[in-house]
Amino acid sequence: MIKQNEDLRLGGVYCETTAARHLFDRAGLVAAHNGRPLSEAMLFGISGGIGFMYFNFEYEGHPPSMYIGTAHRYKTKFGALMDNLYQRVGVQTVVKTSMSEKVAEKNLRQALEQGTPVLLNLCWGGLPYSGTNEMYADYAVVVTGFHEQEGVYEIADRASVPLTIKPEALSRARAGIASLKNRSLTLAPTDQSPLDLREAIVAGIRACFENMLNPPTPVNNFGLKGLEKWANVVNDPKNKKGWPQVFATDADLFQGLFSTFRYLEIGNGGGAMRELYAAFLTEAAEVLNEPELLNVATQYRECARYWTEVAHAALPDSEPLWKELKHMTSLKERLLLEKGMESPREIEPINERLHVIATAMRESFAFDASQRQELLDDLHRKLVSLGQLERAAISSLQKLFS
Repeated sequence: MIKQNEDLRLGGVYCETTAARHLFDRAGLVAAHNGRPLSEAMLFGISGGIGFMYFNFEYEGHPPSMYIGTAHRYKTKFGALMDNLYQRVGVQTVVKTSMSEKVAEKNLRQALEQGTPVLLNLCWGGLPYSGTNEMYADYAVVVTGFHEQEGVYEIADRASVPLTIKPEALSRARAGIASLKNRSLTLAPTDQSPLDLREAIVAGIRACFENMLNPPTPVNNFGLKGLEKWANVVNDPKNKKGWPQVFATDADLFQGLFSTFRYLEIGNGGGAMRELYAAFLTEAAEVLNEPELLNVATQYRECARYWTEVAHAALPDSEPLWKELKHMTSLKERLLLEKGMESPREIEPINERLHVIATAMRESFAFDASQRQELLDDLHRKLVSLGQLERAAISSLQKLFS
């Protein structure tokens, strides 16, 4: 059995980069420039770092919804963000998938018996400590061992404490999203030579600014163009994709506003991951001997603060229930990170209160027309200003590395 307490740094910001860091730590991989294990920020930056994606969805029989991604080419395919990382640092991986839960379980056990930790892509809501029943959100954890006597797996996640899960619960979480096909990933054996990160860092930075300035198809949904699109539709009553039309009812608008807060602040360290990217640039400045990167890091810290301002502007504190909603949602996230397996007992009353607030929003909350438009106009102004900050920051990177 692998002892996660002895060999793995616990805690993390974002599930995919945290999981990759756990794998790198266990493999004994260190950076050549300082002989130390790689930080999550460094892994994030090499993978491509920050990005932006905006979509809204309207399906018959379902309420409208929206989606925001804040990492590099976010979720174009499962594991794509970290695939970039592994390729750039020259680490080989072994990916296995199977529609059979028994085969997937067998593959997991075999790897653990060989002393190899396993990254699993699974359903966040299927994890017993997640505090949610949202079965659509894909997630990544690392399984580090199996306790035969207790009959539980040890897993390493973003929590700062050890976590365990029973085999049947883990199987349910893995099967929760059929398209994941019980996906697992391990690092191929390596000679543990220190990693020269210079070329990988530059490749990650270039991928970041290329994605933001020249995004993939559909171009209007990604990068700076995607951010501009969101700013344009958020308050436009004449655009059929504008929020005044898409989120026409007060209940639907509330969900759009709450989703905005969650996507920007929860599960990623807040600030749309810009603070994490600033930490990467600070480290990269030392590795590349490029002090100008410290100034760009400062620009991204300013972007992070402004992203958080946008998140809170979506649910202004002037509405007491919204202020409480933000507090409860953030508290739930903090409990997950600090207490792990002990968090559900404290999260249960939080979930009950969140349900009461959500019900009140659906059934009795009402905007007047001027209040609704004023809120959306304020979001529009803030998003336009944010777009200017983002363009200035990414242009600084482009000038340094084109």
